[in-house]
Amino acid sequence: MKRQISYFNKLFSVALFCFGLVPNSGAQGIEDLKALCDNVTQSNKAIALQAGYDLDELCDEIITSTPAKEVIQAPAPPAVTRGTASSSQEVSDKVAPVAVTGSGYGAPASSLKPFGYDLFANAPTTFAPASSVPVSGDYLLGPGDTLDILFYGKINNSFSLDINREGFVDFPELGPVGLAGLTYAEAKEMLQSRISAQIIGTQVSISMGSLRSIQIFVLGEAFKPGAYTISSLSTLTHALISSGGVSNIGSLRNIQLKRDGELIEILDLYDLLLKGDMSKDVRVQAADVIYIPTVGDLVSIEGQVLRPAIYEIKGGDTVGDLIRLAGGLGPKAFPASSRLERIDGDGFIRVFDLNLEQSSDDDIALRAGDHLSVDAITDFKKDIITLSGAVRHEGEFSWREGMRVSDIIPDRSKLTPDTDLEVSLLIRELRDSSDIEVFSFSVDTILQDSSSLDNFNLESRDEILILSNYEDRAASVARIVENLRRQASVDNLPKIVSAGGTVRFPGEYPLVSGMTIEKLIAFAGGLTEYAYSQAAEVFRMDLSNPERASSSIFLSDLTNVDSLKLESGDYIEFRTVPEYRAVETITLEGEFVFPGTYVFQRGETLSSVIDRAGGFLESAFLEGSVFLRESLREREQAELDRLINVLNDDIVINQLRDVNSGIVGNEDKVSAQLSVFDSLTESIATGRLVIPLADIMSNRSQDVELKDNDRLIIPKASQEVTILGEVRRPTSYLFDPNFSKSDYIELSGGFKDSADERGIYIVKASGKVIMNESRLFKFKSWENSLSAGDTIVVPLDTDDTRIKGLPLISEISNIIFELALGAAAVKSFSGSGN
Repeated sequence: MKRQISYFNKLFSVALFCFGLVPNSGAQGIEDLKALCDNVTQSNKAIALQAGYDLDELCDEIITSTPAKEVIQAPAPPAVTRGTASSSQEVSDKVAPVAVTGSGYGAPASSLKPFGYDLFANAPTTFAPASSVPVSGDYLLGPGDTLDILFYGKINNSFSLDINREGFVDFPELGPVGLAGLTYAEAKEMLQSRISAQIIGTQVSISMGSLRSIQIFVLGEAFKPGAYTISSLSTLTHALISSGGVSNIGSLRNIQLKRDGELIEILDLYDLLLKGDMSKDVRVQAADVIYIPTVGDLVSIEGQVLRPAIYEIKGGDTVGDLIRLAGGLGPKAFPASSRLERIDGDGFIRVFDLNLEQSSDDDIALRAGDHLSVDAITDFKKDIITLSGAVRHEGEFSWREGMRVSDIIPDRSKLTPDTDLEVSLLIRELRDSSDIEVFSFSVDTILQDSSSLDNFNLESRDEILILSNYEDRAASVARIVENLRRQASVDNLPKIVSAGGTVRFPGEYPLVSGMTIEKLIAFAGGLTEYAYSQAAEVFRMDLSNPERASSSIFLSDLTNVDSLKLESGDYIEFRTVPEYRAVETITLEGEFVFPGTYVFQRGETLSSVIDRAGGFLESAFLEGSVFLRESLREREQAELDRLINVLNDDIVINQLRDVNSGIVGNEDKVSAQLSVFDSLTESIATGRLVIPLADIMSNRSQDVELKDNDRLIIPKASQEVTILGEVRRPTSYLFDPNFSKSDYIELSGGFKDSADERGIYIVKASGKVIMNESRLFKFKSWENSLSAGDTIVVPLDTDDTRIKGLPLISEISNIIFELALGAAAVKSFSGSGN
């Protein structure tokens, strides 16, 4: 930069010394120097060389160092932005249609929005034209515009000329030239003509440089009325958007452009939005006024049109014009069912039924506040046949007069492999009613003989349901049964029959004409392999007496060819063949010769199955056997759930009692109570049945009759004694016949403060409980009754103040220990891998 300034200074000196000129300062001075360089002669170069300056070098530096003049656009003010478009709630009650605001004060607004106002939502920040945009020939020049001039030929030079406030430009070689008020094309033609005449041998290229800004006024119902400075290329729409657009009650169809008090143009934004017609979007000039009057007559349209909205209409618009404004009718529109709501002259709202297919209704003139609704076609389908169930292609098919079932199912390829060929259903809607009638037919019969009676003539909207051999039939016909149930009246039972017992798919089925028990068996998928095929029990309700219902139960012979005809509401129970029973098993685990699962007969005992399993191994510990029964487990679990609920209620009641009495809660007490509750909820019911297995096997005790899913576990011989409960270190010890229960308690660190020393009891390996002699039972030698596999339980002291007030605590603590022992025995065996 410093070097460039140095060259300029030198060239200024040369101009003063060699040419006797004093160039202007600033940008104009640089242009003067460049002009001198273009016209330098050899004598000028010699004079400069005598003064110590190389004129060629200085001129080259000036030309290459001087940047091209940047075309600076007139800054456009930021556009006025609005966050969202106008909504129907914001339209004045005085101009909004009836459907939008309602007829009363404060009525909720419809979801319809005024059309066109979205154009002004989230508008761009500026519409100033870019420098690369070409200027049309009809552009009107004015003060502030710039022309870029390029001379070539005899004179090579370029410069930019601004039109001053008087409308003139100071043109080199021509002097002041008036351009304001001329169009761009006229100015170019005039300048080119004068230059070619006055500067011989020189041609000129003229283009627009920076454009001026103009000030216009946006008034009336504008979003932000006022004066705005915009680009001179701006049109009506540019000016509107820059000012924020039209307000919520401004007209979109009567935007007026005024100039010097005269109306120049009227812009209808609907033409622009709906047709893309920009012929009225003229360019504005300085001091123009854009006036936006209040909105005209408003009408609304909803329903099956492409663009439901609120529209502004002009005088003479008809119903057809409104539909065209809304984009036309939708594909599901039913123009014959339309309604026009209108505010009548007597202050009431009237509704007119319209058929838009008639030109007379289509040509009805609209009034302010009208609301048009166009209905949709109904979803009701005519002239169809529905096919569903075990078919390869479900769906709806066209119906025609004379069509039969064989036309829908012409061959076996239409059906899936699991299709029941013997029984299918035809559901028919009664005419002009939602009620149905059900028929049955055989697909196999139709495929073999298309002339059979099973090949029904079909009617419009019939449904064919093909049943599957493997899917639940009752579930497949549930919707049909529900429809039949709705058809029942006071003295008529629904046309439904029920099948229970030994059929493959028990449930409710439609009662078809002439239905027999044999047909019901086919509906229900047939009898099971263990069904009694000789007779069935029928329950029948009789409502013939309006005073009192009666019922009867009787047997029906299934071997009779003339099977019993069924009636509405019949229930048929199909029996199981006598002496039939499902396979029942018992599982033997552990120290058996042949452990595993065994099937047993009715009345068979435990010892019998053990003999079949080869008896016990020598390592078997019979005193520690665990016998589990599923029915007992279910009862135990139910009791556990009951105790959990009772204990939870007791804890809550005690806490409420303390709060109501003003007693400060004892944290230790609450903690102990919750600990017992948590232990109970974590307990698992096992269903253990305590049995004297050794006595049973030696015939000294009654044998156990087996039940399904029984389980017997025989562990290996045990060598430990376990101590649980309120001792300092609950654990297991190697059995010593010389130790008493007191010795084992001492080995475990003695009692805790919460221990009930008088309530100690022993749980034998077999699960039998031995109580202290000071309690319910008196065993004089109970301390000497310990043996390997036994467990000593030291219970919780129920008089402990921390849990006092919970009467079930003693019972619950014992249950927790016993369940834990049973679960531990099963878990330890399962984990051993035996």
